[in-house]
Amino acid sequence: MKLLKTIVCSLAIALPGVSAVAADYPTRPVTIVVPYGPGGSTDVLMRVTAKHLETHLGQKIVVKNVPGAGGSIGWTQVKKAKADGYTIAPLTNSMMVRQEIGASQVGVHDFTPVANLGFVSLTVTGKGKGGKYNDFAELVDAAKKAPGEISIGMSVGSPAQFAAAEAESASGAKFKLVNTGDGGSRKAAALGGHIDSFIQPINGVAAGHKDGSLKVLAVMSEERLPFLSDIPTAKELGFDVVYQLFYGMGVPKGTSEDRIAVLQKAFAELGDNEAYQKELAGMSFLWSYSKGEEFQNVINSVEESVIFLAKDLGFKK
Repeated sequence: MKLLKTIVCSLAIALPGVSAVAADYPTRPVTIVVPYGPGGSTDVLMRVTAKHLETHLGQKIVVKNVPGAGGSIGWTQVKKAKADGYTIAPLTNSMMVRQEIGASQVGVHDFTPVANLGFVSLTVTGKGKGGKYNDFAELVDAAKKAPGEISIGMSVGSPAQFAAAEAESASGAKFKLVNTGDGGSRKAAALGGHIDSFIQPINGVAAGHKDGSLKVLAVMSEERLPFLSDIPTAKELGFDVVYQLFYGMGVPKGTSEDRIAVLQKAFAELGDNEAYQKELAGMSFLWSYSKGEEFQNVINSVEESVIFLAKDLGFKK
């Protein structure tokens, strides 16, 4: 037995990228803190991810909801947690937006980025059955004929508002931006005929698009989404606007590189997990794994856009 332990320890030291620290991690459950209540898109994604991650990480993953203050309470809890790799948080566009508009004191740079899992594209969506528009180009044409009268629903201080501003700028039309509240309220307002269109992540309108109650007029992605390939992109309709929500994972600053490497390896392996990928497609989530400099480039690009739009929309001078 002593000889066996010696061999195992020697292998841990000799194998590239493996250290004694990494070999001892994780030895107990890892917690993913969701800074929102149960049932939302972030919560669902984290729970599906946790379920499959357990196989690759070799430990139980606990999903803990810590809602409040638009996510600030949960993110602050992770920021202050022990930097030992046992507490993880999702990193998203929303935390950038809230920090830039002065609604939160915690942001992406308060964490060490581990990996980006992928993206959820935002859409411009209208009423389906009985609706007036077949695509975003028709909506833009209507807005150009009646400046300030064609409405887009969004919520102030959210990515939806920022995406609406980008869509308006790219189209050259003057829309009436209406603060209709959260995603459910926006959808209800469109179905009730109170607004002409609204901004919503694809996973919030995919079911309605499929059953015909809603009509996704354009998706703000670089290319058509493989799981909803009938929906045109805004770019192919002639409007250069791309707005996607990234969903990455982060840990408290000071977490060792060895433990971050273990997490990165486990997350990367999810790319070959067919059951997980099938669930992601069902959630309209576009898998696009990245880490290190590549993930940092994603963060930098989104941050640059958020800072510009926060000033343009009057949140910052």
